[in-house]
Amino acid sequence: MGGNMKKLSLILVLLCVALSFIGCDLMENKKAKGEEYYQQGMKCIDDSLEKKDYARALKLFTKAAESGHAAGQYQLGKLYYFGDGTPQNDSEAFKWLSLAVEQGNADALRNLGYMYYEGRGVKKDYSKALELTRQAAERGNAVAQHNLGVSYRDALGVKKDMGEALIWFRKAASQNFASSQVNLGWCYENGEGVEKDIKEAAKWYQKAADQGDAYAQNAIAILYEEGKGLVQNQGEAIKYYRLAAEQGYSYAQNNLGICYENGQGVEKSNTEAYYWYLLAAAGGNEDGLNNRDRISETLGKEKREEIQAKASKWMEENPPKD
Repeated sequence: MGGNMKKLSLILVLLCVALSFIGCDLMENKKAKGEEYYQQGMKCIDDSLEKKDYARALKLFTKAAESGHAAGQYQLGKLYYFGDGTPQNDSEAFKWLSLAVEQGNADALRNLGYMYYEGRGVKKDYSKALELTRQAAERGNAVAQHNLGVSYRDALGVKKDMGEALIWFRKAASQNFASSQVNLGWCYENGEGVEKDIKEAAKWYQKAADQGDAYAQNAIAILYEEGKGLVQNQGEAIKYYRLAAEQGYSYAQNNLGICYENGQGVEKSNTEAYYWYLLAAAGGNEDGLNNRDRISETLGKEKREEIQAKASKWMEENPPKD
C-alpha cells in the first residue's frame, strides 16, 4: 500500500511538472503571437506608406492587445483615441491605454495624461494629467518631457518655473525631439530663463531645422539673413525659407515673397513674390495679406489670374496638416 502511494505521489509530481511546462509553453506562445500581431500591425501604419491601412491595423492590434501585449494595447488605444480605422471611442481608448499603463508603457502614460487633461473618457483632472505626464517624463519619454516643460513654461497646472521648464526641454532635446529644440532656441534668442545667446539659439534651431521643423527653418533663415549668431548668408536664408514655405508655413511664405520682391538672394520677381504672398495670405498671415494686395497692383489681370491658378493648385496638392 505504501509503495503504491509513493508511486501515485511521484506520478502526481511529474504530472504537475509537465502541466507547468505546458502552461509556460502556452504563455510563451501567447506572448509570441502577441508580438507577431503587433509587428504586423505596425507595418500597416508605417510612416513610409503612401496610404496607411488603419482598418487592418485595428484588427491586428486588437489581437495583440487581447493577448496582453502592452505596446499593442497602447497602439489600439491610440486608434480609438484618434478614430483611425474605427469611430472615435474615448471609453475604449481610456480602457486600452490604462491596461498598457498597468504594464509600465511610458507612451500610454503620456497619452492617458492627455485624456485627463482634455477630459476625454474620464473626468477632467489637471493634477492627474500632470502626475501621469511626469511619470512618463521620468521614464525617459521625450514627448512627455517636452509637455512637462510646456506645463512649467505656460503655468499649466503648476506654477510657472522657467528653470524647471528648461530642464525638461533639455532632456527632450537631447533625445533629438525637435519641438524642445525649437523651444530652447527661442529661450536663448529671447533671454527667457537663460542669458540671451543668439549663437546658442542658432545651434538649437539648426538641430530642429535639420529634422524638418518649419518654425525652426524659418527662424534659422532669419538669423542667416540678418547675420545674427551665424555668418550672414542670403543663399542659406533662401534655402531655409523655401523649405519652410513648401511645408505651408505662412511666415516663411511671406518672408520668401519679400525676398523675391526685393531681389534678396534671388532674382527680383514680383510674380514670384505675388505667388508666395498669395499662399501666405491663404494661410492666415496678415502681413502676407497686405503684401498680396499691395503688389497685385503691379501686375496685370491676366498675370494675376495665372499666378492665382498656380497657387490654388499648390493648395489643393498640399492641404493643411491636422
